[in-house]
Amino acid sequence: MYRYSSIAFLIYFGILFSALAQDTVALAADSVHDPGLSDPAWVLYQDDTLFCINANSGPYSTSERAEFIERHIKKLFKEDMLIQDSFNIKSIAGQTLIDYSGFIIMGITEADAEVSGRTQADLAEHYVEIIYQAYQAH
Repeated sequence: MYRYSSIAFLIYFGILFSALAQDTVALAADSVHDPGLSDPAWVLYQDDTLFCINANSGPYSTSERAEFIERHIKKLFKEDMLIQDSFNIKSIAGQTLIDYSGFIIMGITEADAEVSGRTQADLAEHYVEIIYQAYQAH
């Protein structure tokens, strides 16, 4: 009798564990962002709208990317003086990166460029100009 109750318990435990595992996998799948377009997120600096992020990048949503970029712009603007020639644009692993003297400000994906109707390099140059103008205005 004890043997059958142990087997029944193991079967019940296996079914319960399986159901919990499926729920966990479903929750994890729901939390992964669609790699494509998403709700737009605006990059702001002191209540000024600089530009819009329209595409997710890897596990990061548009709003997470915008927050990251805003933090980096704020950190960059703490510099006493920015020199426009110190901005660098380089392509690495399918992304175009904007940095200032080695400090990465943001990455631009192919999806970002596609939505804007520009190339990644052209969009990067456009964003550098916007960021530099914002610095000069504040």
